Amino acid sequence: MLAYHYFGKNKDMFKIESWKVSSQQKNGELSESIIFGNINGRTLSATSSVKGGPVDALYRALKNTVINFIRNRRSEANQL
Repeated sequence: MLAYHYFGKNKDMFKIESWKVSSQQKNGELSESIIFGNINGRTLSATSSVKGGPVDALYRALKNTVINFIRNRRSEANQL
């Protein structure tokens, strides 16, 4: 229901255009990622830096991209 509320009936509601992830071992593992995506025709991006592995960094960047989209939608709705 939440996906329908925010994205409508669009089956291609989210598409990852490009991504980059890096990981290094320095006093523990540190990973960084950036994702550029398209949600309902809007290009968005988000970054993430975590103490941990690259999968966690990518997950958090993806999550941040969707959260940014939802915040933008709410902000636009409040301006109406």
